[in-house]
Amino acid sequence: MEKRNQLLDDYISFHRSPRSKIGDKGNEVLYDMCKKYPSHENIDEIIAKIWLIGRSYAAAIERRKNKKESNDNFYVWAANKIKKFGFDEKINNIPNKDKLDTKSVGVICEAHSYVTKRFYEITKLSKRSLASKYLHFHRPIVPIYDSRARLSISELINIYKFLKELPYKIVFNIKTPINGDSEYVKFIKKIFSLQKFLLESNCQYYTVRDIDKYLIELQERKSRHE
Repeated sequence: MEKRNQLLDDYISFHRSPRSKIGDKGNEVLYDMCKKYPSHENIDEIIAKIWLIGRSYAAAIERRKNKKESNDNFYVWAANKIKKFGFDEKINNIPNKDKLDTKSVGVICEAHSYVTKRFYEITKLSKRSLASKYLHFHRPIVPIYDSRARLSISELINIYKFLKELPYKIVFNIKTPINGDSEYVKFIKKIFSLQKFLLESNCQYYTVRDIDKYLIELQERKSRHE
């Protein structure tokens, strides 16, 4: 019980602090953009979304293996490729809600794997992080994957081992096979476990975005103390 209270108290304390609001306005712009331009039919809209999301989150799609043309020409070419990839179908399959469950985890992982593979076709580089961020702003239930979030959630699971016990253990042993990128599948299961704990603790800060903020904060604390 002490460990549970320790985690919950620290988590809530962060979300009640001004630090938790940093970046909210910028993210709001990205959410609003994807709400206003949800489809992938218009080239200019696709360019705006992939450019602004990628640049804002240090996951720019123009970071690629072979640079044979200018970034401007590359974005036009990439947007035309994305238009043909069928992203809308994958995105529309993802529930437009804020609570993960076993069904949504499977759908998210499948969509993330598909987008990651398509981004690889464009860049010849792994774009696991960009795929998660791009999907997140279209469907906020999609957990954002990057090195900081991955490290933080792994550390939390190791420190607070109750997150791997019942009733959370079921999250790690989902019987239905999940098709997706193996690293992202492991990551989203851990996020799911933490969200389940927050919901059962009646914590009001339980969304995927709330969790992501806390995970980033944990890494920022380490940096401040180094």
